[in-house]
Amino acid sequence: MTTIDVSTKPFTDETSYDPQENVHLLDGDNSNQSEGFRIKKAANTAFKILAAIAIVVGVAAGITAGALVLTASSSIALPIATIVAAVAAVALAALLAVKAWEKITPHLPNFLRVPANYIQSSVLGFASAVALGIIWPINYEKSNPEPKDINPDQPLRLAIHGFCGSSNNWMYHFNRFKAAGLENFASINLGNWCDSIDDYTERVHDMLVHYKKGMVETGLIDKDHLLHVQFVCHSMGGLVARHYNQKYSKQDGIVVDDICTLGTPLDGTKVAYIAPWSKAGRQMYKSSAFVKEQQEKAASTDEKTRYLHIASKCDYVVRPLISATMGNAPKERMKVKWLEGTGHIPYLLSDTAADIVINYLNQHKYVCAAAV
Repeated sequence: MTTIDVSTKPFTDETSYDPQENVHLLDGDNSNQSEGFRIKKAANTAFKILAAIAIVVGVAAGITAGALVLTASSSIALPIATIVAAVAAVALAALLAVKAWEKITPHLPNFLRVPANYIQSSVLGFASAVALGIIWPINYEKSNPEPKDINPDQPLRLAIHGFCGSSNNWMYHFNRFKAAGLENFASINLGNWCDSIDDYTERVHDMLVHYKKGMVETGLIDKDHLLHVQFVCHSMGGLVARHYNQKYSKQDGIVVDDICTLGTPLDGTKVAYIAPWSKAGRQMYKSSAFVKEQQEKAASTDEKTRYLHIASKCDYVVRPLISATMGNAPKERMKVKWLEGTGHIPYLLSDTAADIVINYLNQHKYVCAAAV
């Protein structure tokens, strides 16, 4: 059975967030590091196709209109051809405006870039909500690997959704992770929106115990070995992962090597006040007793866990924005990355966020289990 050193290894670079940068990638990051379907690549392809169609339709309609003028053969076809040409021209202009927006906004002065990013974030947020709404009925937890199918050369990785989310929120990121060669990803449905973070944590505990027990029974790991786990979390999911680490990991014989958070209100959020009907919502109140206790433990008891906190300057849900970076772990075990123009829901469909997580996990690899 393979064994490894489970002692804490410090990060090789400093936590950084320069407000002038559009995005902060980890050292050695390469946005083209993984193949497979990518939303940005697909969007660029769609842009080229739609632009080509608009040009062809516009030119054809223009030629038709010109021919009709010369022949004066139709009083009906001429207006129709003119309208088609005008619509095609407007469509092409809109496509070019979107492309120009993408190219120009990163270079605008701050007083213009900030509102531009919020507009972009709002549009992407609506589109992301529609996309997630379409796949809402899908129970992605059913796609989880069985314990016997876990690759022992990589850690178990559990993705935890946010408040009012679902396991299917991770469909796009899982596709990206798989294309990058990262294995052993599972997702979980936390359940009733009215429940508490404690309840959600109990379900995470049950799932990880199930995995460890199954892996022992199938001979993948020894009973007395520690199971290595990495969490990837959106929003409230980061609080669930941190609570599990602080409450259950030692008794479960599990080492939580890394917790990657995307827009997690680590110090609570004022937006949670709109959900007093939920126990979890109340626990996420800004500087609540629950959050304060987590923060205190993160500073003193998470001895081996490293944290990657991805935050956005256009997050409507995490307020204040800095809460998404306030993990309170020692600096040598915590890294912060800022995004611009990415809203709270669009984290789940963001290629940039996926690239950061992929690069981070590739830099921090463990086998699945190790001797105590």
